[in-house]
Amino acid sequence: MGDSNWKKLIGMVLSVFRKWENAAEQAVESEEDFVSLCASVGQQKCDLWTAEEADAQERRDQDPTTMDIFDVKEEEAPRKTVMANIWIYRELQPNTSTVKGSTAWITSGIQITEQQVELRKEVWKAGHFPTPDETKRLLDKRLGLQKQIDDFRAKSRAFVPITNEPDVNHLVPLDDWEDMVAGDGDDPEEDHDPDTAIFELSDGRLAECLAIPLPSSFGKVSCQTHLQGLAAIELDLHIGQANDALCFLQIAIGQILFNFCTKFRTGSRNSGYKNRL
Repeated sequence: MGDSNWKKLIGMVLSVFRKWENAAEQAVESEEDFVSLCASVGQQKCDLWTAEEADAQERRDQDPTTMDIFDVKEEEAPRKTVMANIWIYRELQPNTSTVKGSTAWITSGIQITEQQVELRKEVWKAGHFPTPDETKRLLDKRLGLQKQIDDFRAKSRAFVPITNEPDVNHLVPLDDWEDMVAGDGDDPEEDHDPDTAIFELSDGRLAECLAIPLPSSFGKVSCQTHLQGLAAIELDLHIGQANDALCFLQIAIGQILFNFCTKFRTGSRNSGYKNRL
């Protein structure tokens, strides 16, 4: 034990010297990057950073939270809820051309389309021969979704000043769904039980295949002529929806990376978990 400590002691000088050399090289590179950054943001921003740094260094003993300015500040993209709140606030303004309630109406329509996608996934997973329990669960979801669609279409008359139906027949082509279902080993040309025909997506009247009369479903011309306000709301909400998906994807990748870096199993059964790094 004493010999090991002595080797650590005499090797400390060489270790510190190597770290000093690396720090000196990285200091030069950091200085170059700092100069480039200051040149890109302007002198006014640099003066503000300098003042914030001096204030944080002075008050860090009394208030450690002042050092938070040194953390990385990443501006998050606006989420769907934030975009909806912005448009609802605009609706409440006295001099506005936006019909009150249009944001909530479009938000509910987008939520219905998301539920349609989830239901179509479940129908695809159930295949051509679902169990009785799966059949009941899917029928209950389809019934509830159909009721939401009927309510949404009834409310749409107050916001969409046109009577023609959206130029959309099916949200997903039937051929695509047949190819997907055929991937589970079943023959799409095989005769099926009529009781299971309710899960064939050939009928556009099914709840998960119905077109939702959102402004974008009426075509580009209608959005540019008499649906500009509603189309703008839907566009912003879709942008927020995409930002939500990116945020969830970032969290999922971070969780996978955390699990990859912290735990792994070795070849031996009795070795247990070890740190990958």
